[in-house]
Amino acid sequence: MKKILFLAVIPLALSISSCEKKTGADVIVFADSIYTSNENNQFVEAFAIKNGKYVAVGSKKDVERFLGKNTVVYNAKFAMSGGIESHGHWILNEAFKLGFYIDPMNYKDGEPKPKTFNQILDEIKEYRIQHPEEKGIYGYGIDVTKNYFPDLKAFDEAFPDIPVFISESSLHGAYVNSKCFEMAGVLNEDKDGIKIDRDEKGHVIGIARDEACTYIRNKIFGAVVSPENYKIAVRNAARELNSYGYVMHYDTWSNFDGTDEMYKAIHAADEEGNLDFLFSSAYCIESFEKDKIDEMILKTLELKNTYTSNHFKPTMLKLFADGIVESGTGFRIDPYNTDPKDYGTQIWDASTMTSIVDKANEVGISVHIHTMGDAACKEAVDAFVYSYGNNGYIRNSLAHVAMIREDELKRIKQYDIGVTSGANWASQITQDDIDTSSVFISEDVLRNLYPYKEYVDYGIKAALHTDNPCSPGNLDLFGYIQVMLNGWDHSKPINKDTFIRRNTGFVTLKDAIDMFTINGAWMNNLENERGSIEVGKYADFIFTNKNPFEQKVDDVWQVGITNTFFEGKEVYSNPAM
Repeated sequence: MKKILFLAVIPLALSISSCEKKTGADVIVFADSIYTSNENNQFVEAFAIKNGKYVAVGSKKDVERFLGKNTVVYNAKFAMSGGIESHGHWILNEAFKLGFYIDPMNYKDGEPKPKTFNQILDEIKEYRIQHPEEKGIYGYGIDVTKNYFPDLKAFDEAFPDIPVFISESSLHGAYVNSKCFEMAGVLNEDKDGIKIDRDEKGHVIGIARDEACTYIRNKIFGAVVSPENYKIAVRNAARELNSYGYVMHYDTWSNFDGTDEMYKAIHAADEEGNLDFLFSSAYCIESFEKDKIDEMILKTLELKNTYTSNHFKPTMLKLFADGIVESGTGFRIDPYNTDPKDYGTQIWDASTMTSIVDKANEVGISVHIHTMGDAACKEAVDAFVYSYGNNGYIRNSLAHVAMIREDELKRIKQYDIGVTSGANWASQITQDDIDTSSVFISEDVLRNLYPYKEYVDYGIKAALHTDNPCSPGNLDLFGYIQVMLNGWDHSKPINKDTFIRRNTGFVTLKDAIDMFTINGAWMNNLENERGSIEVGKYADFIFTNKNPFEQKVDDVWQVGITNTFFEGKEVYSNPAM
C-alpha cells in the first residue's frame, strides 16, 4: 500500500478569496517534516508549487493560503530536495546493455561467483556465431579484478582474424586480443601517451587500461553505440535515476565513442517534451589528441551553444589527470610499492593541463578533472588557480580525489573549487581488496583513501556521485548516505559488525544530504535554480517512507523513496510503498 496519500483538496477551516481559489498553487505538500537543504539547514512543514517552482515554503499556516479549487495536495511523512548525481555514466551503461553485454558474475548454484575467463570466452564465441557479419566484436560488462587476466593464446586462437575488445563496466580496463592491438598499431610498441600492459619480454598480455582503452576503441571501432540506442538509453537512465531519488545527473564523458550522438539524443528528448529530468554533460579531451586541443575546446563551446536547452546543460570540458590509485595508475607524490621510481600515470604534463584549463575558461567553459592521486590533484588545482588569475572566477571542479594533501584542501576552499567525491569507493574494504591492492599500496594507504569528511571539516562545498557503473556499490540515495554516516554498505555481503573500516571519517546526515542536493547544484552552477526547497527554485523533490532523521545511524539505508517529483510533476511512484 502506498504510504503517501493523494487528496484532491483538503477541507480547511480558513477563508480563501475567490481570486485566490482561481489562482491557487498547482501543488501543495504538507509533511510531518521537510528538510530544505537551504543555508539555514531549515526544517519546514509545507510548500506550494506554481508552474513548476516553489511559491511558498514554511509552516502549514503559511502555505494554506495558496490553496485553490484545482490545487493537488499531497500528505507525506518526509520530504527533501531530490538527489543530484554529480559524476557518472548512466546513459552509457544503459546504452551498452542494449548491445553485447557480458555480466561478470555467474548466478547459478547459490551465491554469485565471478565468471572465469573461459566462461567469458565462450560467450564471445557464441556472440560471433550469432553475428557472423560483424568485422569486429565490441562488448561490455566484465570486471578484470573479478574475472582475472585473459588467456591471450586461447583468445587469439578463437579470434585470429577480427579485433575483439571487451570493456570493463568501469570503462578503465578491457580484454583485447592481439588482432585488435595490431590494428591499433600498438602490438609491438607503445604510442606517445599510450602505455600497454606487457610481460617481461615486451609482449602484450591482453589487457588495456585507462587511455589505452580509449585509444584502441576509437582507432578500431569508432562509434560503439547507435543513435537509436542512445535515445532509448536516455529515457532508461532517467527512469532508473528517478527510482533511486535523483532528479539531475552530470554525465562526464558524453563523447565517449567520439561522436555527438549522446548530445543529440538528450537534446531531442527535451525538445520533444520527453525529458522530465535534468542532464548536464562534459566533452572529454584525451591526451593522445593533444594536437587538437584548440579545435576540441571550440568543439565543446559549439556543443554548448547548439544543444543547451531547458533540461540539458552541456557546459563542461573533461580531462583525465591520471588513472586509479588501487591499480597503480593514479599519479602520486610518493612512489608505489612496485618501484621507487614509479609514481603512477601522469596523463597530461602540468604545463599542457594548465594551458587547456586557461583556454577553456577564457571562452566560458568550466573544466572537470578526474584526479585520484595527490600529485594529480595538485596539478589540477595549480591549473585552476593559474586560470583564475588570468580569467577571473569560473567554477572548475575535481572528481574522485582518492588522495589529497592539506595544501590542496586549503586552496580548494580559498579559490572555491568544486569537488565531487565517491563514497562508494570509501566504504568498507575486504581482505581481497587489501591483497589485490598490496602490489601497489600499503594497507594503511588503502584505508585512508577518499577522505570526504575533510571537505566538511574545511568548509568545502563537496558534492557526491555514484560514478555508476564504474564504482560498485549503492545506487539508491539512502543506501549511499548510509556509507557516508558509518562506512557500512548494506549492498555488500559483509557482516556490519566485523567489516574492515577505512580510517576515513564520517559526516552527519545533514552534511550527507546537502552534499547530494545543494552542493551538487552548486558544483554544476545551478544553485540559484535547484538543489534546495526555496521560493523561486524549481520544485524537484522526493518523499520517503520514513524520516531519516528519526532513524538509528545503522538503519538509514532502510529509508525508501516512495515518490520522485521533477518541476512539481510526479515522475516516479514506488509500487511497493
